[in-house]
Amino acid sequence: MFFDLNLVGIARYPLQIAHMINTKEDNITFYFLYEEDPSNQYAEIKQLLPSNSKLIKIKNVDYKYIKDLMQKINPHSLLVMAQRIPDNALIAIAHELKISTFKFQHGLYIPFMKKDLKIILYKITKLLRYFQYAIVVAKATKKSKLLILKEYISIFLRGKNICSTKLPLPLINAHTAFVYGQYWKEYHLNEFGYAYNQQIIVGYPDLMQLNEIQKEEQEDAICYICQTLVEDDRLPREEMLKFIHLLKNSIGKQTLYLKLHPRSDLSLYKVFENSTNIKMVKKFPNCKKYIGHYSSVLALSMYLTERIFLWKFNNHNEYPFYLVENAEILSDSEKELKIFLEDEKIQITQQHDIQNYFYYDGIDPILKISKELLNE
Repeated sequence: MFFDLNLVGIARYPLQIAHMINTKEDNITFYFLYEEDPSNQYAEIKQLLPSNSKLIKIKNVDYKYIKDLMQKINPHSLLVMAQRIPDNALIAIAHELKISTFKFQHGLYIPFMKKDLKIILYKITKLLRYFQYAIVVAKATKKSKLLILKEYISIFLRGKNICSTKLPLPLINAHTAFVYGQYWKEYHLNEFGYAYNQQIIVGYPDLMQLNEIQKEEQEDAICYICQTLVEDDRLPREEMLKFIHLLKNSIGKQTLYLKLHPRSDLSLYKVFENSTNIKMVKKFPNCKKYIGHYSSVLALSMYLTERIFLWKFNNHNEYPFYLVENAEILSDSEKELKIFLEDEKIQITQQHDIQNYFYYDGIDPILKISKELLNE
């Protein structure tokens, strides 16, 4: 059984893992649980799943409802894709039901950023839903609701380290965590309380595209790696639009690829609609230069070039050091962005050990995870 909060997330790694397992064992039924489908893609994504699959929406964020659903399914194992409160809730119930639990690192964990109150209030329904999941955690772990709510508030609004809270970590953490590299084993120990022997380094799945990408001649073009900062309530929409307009006005006649995220809000990029030199793509292009923020997809660009510009947003002060040390520059300067685009190197980039953060050995991480789930 797989769980991802957003249905689009199901169509990424859970889908790939299920298909990989299906090549080895064709008598397994896959259950995919999700809660949100903002893009109304149910029919489209259902067609992509293995034939022996069931796609189930969590219709009620309630302890008894979710527990009854999981008891009815009675899966051999549960794989979640993040460390959010909803993931904690399903993991806690799975522990109650003696179900083996796994977590796959999805994306990068960034240092705590103070939440914008306007964004929090605008997304009040999401906030209330997370409160409901926190209540599920309390019931599943048999802890005080007030204690659980208080501790989650201290983490997500004040930046408290989860390991220094009174949350029952063994009850809300998965039995096994699949991580990108050695650095992340240390991170999961210090930030989430996973022991070293609970973690398996599988690598970063998107790096499996490298061979195909490198078959294409590197183009003298720029690629902007789109990130769901607005969609995930981490950045005010007007601030992203301000940057998008700056990028459009700075690019001149150069070719610009917009590498879209599966959940990208296309209305953010409407200003590019009539620009013939700007292309929206889903496939990762092989370019001489990349612009981004702190998306995990930047790992691919680091294997292709040193020419990486990280654009810094207001109040986003703590960019991951492993991205900064492998980029040419981190800046919020319009002048420096234009210099970068005009092909002048701003400063010498000292490449660091990318393998420590995004391990790559040529073996598909999806295959490694599938084998672990099958106990091979």
